[in-house]
Amino acid sequence: PAIPKPGWYEVWLRWTTFPRTIAQHADKVPVKIESKGGTFEFPINQQSGNQWTLLGSYELEAGSRPVLTMSNNGTTQGANWDAIKLVPLAGRPPPPPAPQMIQGSDDVAKLAKNIT
Repeated sequence: PAIPKPGWYEVWLRWTTFPRTIAQHADKVPVKIESKGGTFEFPINQQSGNQWTLLGSYELEAGSRPVLTMSNNGTTQGANWDAIKLVPLAGRPPPPPAPQMIQGSDDVAKLAKNIT
């Protein structure tokens, strides 16, 4: 769907993993997010899942369709997602921390603390 109002949005991603298939998920999945502020690329670890993972905060324009691209380039395992969630933020968030590997709930909590 198109973005209803211009502004900053948290971008969350969710994927499913099962204990027997963890080895089939890549640990450095290339993700690319296109926003008003530019294109951002970083790896995520998909060997943990079944939870919402915060990918960061991005400025999006009204009427635009957010573009999130994921691939398994450079890996021998699979990459997938089940859902994406955009949460509007009031005002402009502080600059994001330096790029880092997003791995799971502990790292997401640290990243979220740095963003908010």
